[in-house]
Amino acid sequence: MDRQSTGDVARWAAKLRELRSAAGNPSFRAMAGRSGRISHTTLFEAVSGSRFPSWETTREFVRVCGGDEPEWRAMWERARTGPPETGSTGLLRRLLEGSVSLAVGGVTATIAVSLGRAGATPGDAPGPLIAGDASDFLGDVTIPDGSRVRANSRFVKVWSLENAGSVAWRNRYLQAQHAPGGLVPARVPIGDTDPGDRVMISVPVLAPSTPGTFWSGWKMVDESGRSFFASYRPVYFFVTVI
Repeated sequence: MDRQSTGDVARWAAKLRELRSAAGNPSFRAMAGRSGRISHTTLFEAVSGSRFPSWETTREFVRVCGGDEPEWRAMWERARTGPPETGSTGLLRRLLEGSVSLAVGGVTATIAVSLGRAGATPGDAPGPLIAGDASDFLGDVTIPDGSRVRANSRFVKVWSLENAGSVAWRNRYLQAQHAPGGLVPARVPIGDTDPGDRVMISVPVLAPSTPGTFWSGWKMVDESGRSFFASYRPVYFFVTVI
């Protein structure tokens, strides 16, 4: 089991940002084009600090930024596994991982532990809230990812989505996964959209007052806040505040 903490993930993301900066801060779309194997969304997530990236993602990131692959592989392994754990904490983690060996009265026994959702197999992902429902992201209409905006400026982010399923969209919204005070609304309406039709969704944004990268993710919900596509990645935007 990987043992990286939230702090470990943040530190690894910072290392990747430093590598990208040393390479001249290429756009994530440009990086994805150079790689030919990984999307700009996945590359961005690697530096966002939301989760620890796989080695495949890290390898492509390092390659397109001109890093030393063997050196980064060694660093990735250390960051992924974390320091060895002993005592009750280490025992708990090994139990959660799936097995642990215990010695009792000179006899060693291996106990296997299986954890998962009822009625699910490992790796299963929940489907849409409504059978036959589906959504396709078509693209950014305004403010491409990585756009530079001035601190405290206002802009409107617009996405284009397609109803790719067999269920009509009625009374739906995009809800912010994180809505820092006053910078974005908590939710915005999605116009009624029949199967096969496309819709443009607008979000008014106030840029933060301090320079840096500003990221905002959104998921489709109903009036009570239930997510229609819980297992889908959110649509998002990110800008560079200057």
